[in-house]
Amino acid sequence: MEYLNHNQQIVDFEDGNNFYPHLPSGAFILLICPRTGRVLLGKRHSESEYQPNTWFGFGGHCETEETPAYTAIREMEEEAKIFPTDYKLSIEPVYIDVNIDSSDVKHTIYVYIGTVENELQPTLNDEHIDAKWLKFSQLSQLNLFSTLIKIFTDIESISKVKFFLFNDNSL
Repeated sequence: MEYLNHNQQIVDFEDGNNFYPHLPSGAFILLICPRTGRVLLGKRHSESEYQPNTWFGFGGHCETEETPAYTAIREMEEEAKIFPTDYKLSIEPVYIDVNIDSSDVKHTIYVYIGTVENELQPTLNDEHIDAKWLKFSQLSQLNLFSTLIKIFTDIESISKVKFFLFNDNSL
């Protein structure tokens, strides 16, 4: 099956399901501090329309004509007041997820890695109720956003995250 991606290019959709370019896509940044080995996650508000009370990176829906990378950067600014000059961003997403919400609407979610030299303190907007810098070993204790669970159960994605965590100069 073919579909149009965020750049209106025709590409194959591997599982054979229909996908429509006008349906929502989103992008998130997982911010990592290699010096401390921790990742910054935000807890989504209990009133969130999609997966409330879950922990994930900062991000959201792509606006019309917006690339996923631009969305991720814009959303990080809006939700955490962390700006592109504060971190280095991976050029390619480390994970792309096709998720279905409670209304059976498909979302394509692009996840990028950002790295910082020192842990930054986010200033949250009303979309999150908490944010924490956490060791990867602590993540299993949290109610994680479904895409984050998929990332940490996918060997290739785990390898990419570890690469950025231990080889920060590669960005």
